[in-house]
Amino acid sequence: MFRYLTCAALILTAASVLTAAPTGAIRTELIGGTTVYSARTPVLETTDDATYQTERYGKDFTYAFHGLPPGPARLKLGFCENNWTQPGERVFDVVVNGATILDDFDILALAAPHEALTQTADIVIPPDGPLTVQFVGEKDNAKVNLIRIYTAEWVVETTPRLEKTTALEPRQRKLSASENVWETQLGRLGSRVAINPRPQQGVWWQSPLGHAQYRTAYFDPGTVEFKQQPARYVFGVQVGEQAVSLPFDDRLPHFATVNQTETLTSLSYDCSSPGLPVDARFTWSAPFYPRDIELSTAPYLTLQVDVTGNSHEAQSGRVLIARSLPVGEPMVAFSEDGLTGLRRRHEVFEVETEERWVVDDHTGFRFHTSGLQIGDEDESAPAATRTDPDGRQILPLVWEQPYGGLTWDFTVAPGETKSCRIVYVGWVDEAVQDVAGTPQRFKYHDYFDSAHDVSRYAFRNWQQVQARCEMLERIVDEATLPPALKQLLAFTTHSYLVNTWWTTSPQGRDWFTVWEGCCQLQSTVDVEYNIAPFYFYLWPDLLRMQLDQWVTHIEDGVLSHDMGVGLEVNGMAYWHPMEIEENTNFILLLHRYWRHTGDAQVVRRHYGSVRELLEWVTRADTDGDGFPEEGLYNTIDQGSPAIQYAPDQVYLGVRQIAAYQAGAEMARLAAQPDDAQRWVARSELTSQTLAARGWLDDRYVVALEQVGQAFQPVNGEAFQPVNEGAFGPADGDDFDPGGGQMFQDDYLGDGNDAHYQGSSAATTMRGWDSYSIYTTNGLVYPMRSGMLLEGLDLPRLREDLRNATAATLQEYGSPHTSHENNMWVSQNIWRDIAAAYLGIDWIDNATRYWDLQRYINTTKYGAFTDVYVYGSDGTSLDYYPRGVAAYGLIDALAGVQFDRVRGIVSLAPLRTPLRLPLTMFADWQSGEVPWLVIEGDASVPVVRVEGSVPEGIEFRLRPRGEPFAEGRRIEPRG
Repeated sequence: MFRYLTCAALILTAASVLTAAPTGAIRTELIGGTTVYSARTPVLETTDDATYQTERYGKDFTYAFHGLPPGPARLKLGFCENNWTQPGERVFDVVVNGATILDDFDILALAAPHEALTQTADIVIPPDGPLTVQFVGEKDNAKVNLIRIYTAEWVVETTPRLEKTTALEPRQRKLSASENVWETQLGRLGSRVAINPRPQQGVWWQSPLGHAQYRTAYFDPGTVEFKQQPARYVFGVQVGEQAVSLPFDDRLPHFATVNQTETLTSLSYDCSSPGLPVDARFTWSAPFYPRDIELSTAPYLTLQVDVTGNSHEAQSGRVLIARSLPVGEPMVAFSEDGLTGLRRRHEVFEVETEERWVVDDHTGFRFHTSGLQIGDEDESAPAATRTDPDGRQILPLVWEQPYGGLTWDFTVAPGETKSCRIVYVGWVDEAVQDVAGTPQRFKYHDYFDSAHDVSRYAFRNWQQVQARCEMLERIVDEATLPPALKQLLAFTTHSYLVNTWWTTSPQGRDWFTVWEGCCQLQSTVDVEYNIAPFYFYLWPDLLRMQLDQWVTHIEDGVLSHDMGVGLEVNGMAYWHPMEIEENTNFILLLHRYWRHTGDAQVVRRHYGSVRELLEWVTRADTDGDGFPEEGLYNTIDQGSPAIQYAPDQVYLGVRQIAAYQAGAEMARLAAQPDDAQRWVARSELTSQTLAARGWLDDRYVVALEQVGQAFQPVNGEAFQPVNEGAFGPADGDDFDPGGGQMFQDDYLGDGNDAHYQGSSAATTMRGWDSYSIYTTNGLVYPMRSGMLLEGLDLPRLREDLRNATAATLQEYGSPHTSHENNMWVSQNIWRDIAAAYLGIDWIDNATRYWDLQRYINTTKYGAFTDVYVYGSDGTSLDYYPRGVAAYGLIDALAGVQFDRVRGIVSLAPLRTPLRLPLTMFADWQSGEVPWLVIEGDASVPVVRVEGSVPEGIEFRLRPRGEPFAEGRRIEPRG
């Protein structure tokens, strides 16, 4: 039912416009995620085409007008449908101060496409708060072109075409040469409290649940509003009349020079300005320490501000820490149990949250719940009074929010440094995940009863926590790693941690999952396959938890691609499975976990799943050559058809060789010799086919050529071969691959000209014969455990790697194949790890990958971004966790193989000297980590170990590039 009044049916009366006198500029807020769009088609029934061609749209957004004279008034809304053509395609509600004035409103039920339409209604402006006009989409997005509020005395009007909302929205800017800053993230393990500074856009996200304001969220389920608005944050210093800040607001001048640094657990900005008699350092910390659940999940961040006098005399001033405050979300001052600060409640992802800014020593601090003066008064409102043609006063709009926060007074002598410290707590009381129908709360509830408990823990354990973080950081800082790799490790660790969820059920069941960045999919198996070097390096039990969880998502012999999306962990949300990909991922991860930890029980517990998954893989080989013809989709879902889903893929075939051998070793553990014998035979068959048909001139092909194989589009898109049991996009879901025309070119462009003798290019999937960086992808974990893979031609694998990289390598790394332009950073890292075990040193490619991240996070946005498209300069898969694959490069430098089951550490260093931590032997509780030191010539190195390793561990040295060699036993010097 529509509840609205058209302008023809309304009659103004004198009584309806009796309001208070105008009071000046009206402060206006825009709340909720929106987009402004402008069409070019002429608009009917108006002379103001520009207004009705430009719209603001979003799922749920609100205009808030502060300071309007209270009393009765009129509201006019203008609309024009510039996208849809039929009634029912866009339906939304309009709500004014909680009362619905347009219910199930459908523009095209009243007007034609591209025709201006106005709706008016009587309203009452409240005396004690803002007037709010909310637009809520019911089907598709809500939208508006014009808002006009008026009485007989005054009028206020806003249109998206002219709105000056830059104070509230990201605005890309060019960083100056003295601003050594970039976008990043910082957050906690499993508890989601996080910050996302974006200096290149002048905004800062911070909340108890992080954020999901991504460039592309492919799988937004539509039931939860994940889009959020950033806030303006002020982190600044004022001395006398001079006030400057970090580049996250537009009210103050920014520090002239800012240098950003990141470690595994911290983010710092060193700041100075000409004429400012003090220097400042702002350091945020997100404590993390392996195996310490309480420390790592506690939902808080710390901020320490250091102020140093740089002039010839003492200086007094204040530190400014403030944020803009949306309507209805005020700050409240508190003092409790010796802790003082500000707190604020608000919804994130439609979940009620509480955040606190807390100090333990309030000396010099002042707390401002609102109205904190930041910079000069806003000058955007015209000084002169203006009137409209009817003689009514036009009240100017000011797009600004009030600021709340705290200040800290200081006095420093020349060269003296004084510091203040603050704890930011992000707390959620209610359930945040639905796991198989069970609401689950964050793990930190096992340790803390309230946000106050968290604050008290943070201050009481400040020194101990800091010492643990410094100890962790030494494993990177003191290792002989390229500087770019150290930076990449810190940067990617942050993007990983903010994506983690650790929750518990009312019955005490733990559940650990990882959001797939912008996709929001929960614990995508193929992504975790590349993340796992982080687990093996620091916290293997996090992988074990997911292994235990994944087996509950096996159906008919196929492991689900993921466990859910958004806040729901109730089954696969991706539109189709990746049968061979995910089945073999699980096998390889389970095997590596066993050999790394020695935990045989997890293999015995899941052996039934191992058999079920491998037997499905066997059935996918329908022609008996060892290569699959079914279940072909793989992780490379932005690649060309050949690399993504061709029959007889070499990428999948090599993975099968490794997975069958891994399965055979686990079968022997489970006393299942028949399974072991059968899988070894399958591995040998696939190896024989690879040797006979996979090599072309100087490389392994992308896929064994299938002359006459028929391919056709699915739902009009060229995404997969015609195949019994093939899966298309889910009903009602469209695939948005990103990359625009360049992506389509990757799918449909010409391949190489080489073909097997007698083949026909017309009947062969283009790109089957390209150079590919994926041949060795499935060999990384077997090579890291030293598992023997007979039948593989190591010289050919090395030649393939070198030639494929030579054919594909560009400024930032290699695209998937020589046939396309789409590059994934994580898969380049994976290629470099495999190359290291084959004796090829490409570790310094880390400089390319870090240069790309710096480029993206100073000129675009995305934190760790996995995808770059050459030619279009496009990016996707942003805010992504998979960059921690870089942890695999650390051991790769020394060719470290570790098999705890056999008690062997085997080495084949790429270079010397090396000093690397042996974290597999770390005693994290006591803070002791042994170090591997390799000196001398890399071909005849001298090896020693600093610290202790467990009894019975044997060290071996093998020839460089020979991952399956036994090597000779050595006795490292202590």
